[in-house]
Amino acid sequence: MDKNITDKDLEKMQDEYMEKFGNYPVAEFENLSAIQMNNLVEDFLGEKSPIKLYKDIDSQVLDQIPLLQMVIRYMEIVEREKGAIKLTTAGYIPPKLVKEIYESGFILDPYIESGEVKLNKELDCMIVELVKVLCILAEVVVEDGNKLVLTELGKELMKNRVELLNVIFTVYNKELNWSYFDGCGENIGLQSNYAFMLYLVKKLGRKKLNLDIYINKFNRGLPSVFEDFQGFSGKDSITEKELDYKYTFYSRFIERALGYFNLVNVYMKNENTIIIEKTDIFDKIVEFSKS
Repeated sequence: MDKNITDKDLEKMQDEYMEKFGNYPVAEFENLSAIQMNNLVEDFLGEKSPIKLYKDIDSQVLDQIPLLQMVIRYMEIVEREKGAIKLTTAGYIPPKLVKEIYESGFILDPYIESGEVKLNKELDCMIVELVKVLCILAEVVVEDGNKLVLTELGKELMKNRVELLNVIFTVYNKELNWSYFDGCGENIGLQSNYAFMLYLVKKLGRKKLNLDIYINKFNRGLPSVFEDFQGFSGKDSITEKELDYKYTFYSRFIERALGYFNLVNVYMKNENTIIIEKTDIFDKIVEFSKS
């Protein structure tokens, strides 16, 4: 590179390149343009993002979103308890209310359902803890001393479920630390680029496809995510890294980020073959705009 080229010159050249070629479809981005891809990842759900949630969603569709319904149930319980839940001395939701929240049945914990874990307290159930953390991050419920208190924002959003969905979906994907709820290490590249996976399902999900197809397309568009991925099995081989990556990809994207919002159906043929398709409500929730 010419040593006389300054950072300002380089930035100008990049801007000129993007202006000239940035709107052309890119095969690696599944025919998104470079500008669309940049807006998708950098401004996910924002003004420039090609992917957003619809502003008008039918009530029957909202009824089919498990995490939204569980959040609403949790907020209703707080409201019923005179607007505040008194926590245990250790700072947790009382066991009786933990069971009530979980037994709403919107999202089931396989360990609890199998009897491997007996539900006695908040820390026995990841999904109850998740709902609690989400509501605090969304500021619909706040911690006040030894209490969880329903906020004025929370009261307003209970009357507007579409807006509540938008808030919960945004907080889940942009503010919640996904790694807190699994043993897959930090590996933030998957979460920070989730928008591209959402786009892939939006475009391809009408057909039942092997999860490996999505992984390959995701890695083709964003190769650095796999390159930077740190395996957690304790083995250094590329095969073990790929297995750890696939497990994390499935757990964080399919089972939780998509599954908790009922955006995909999953068909598991065996341990190594996972087939997914988007649900009937996906296209009633997730909007794609080319502009």
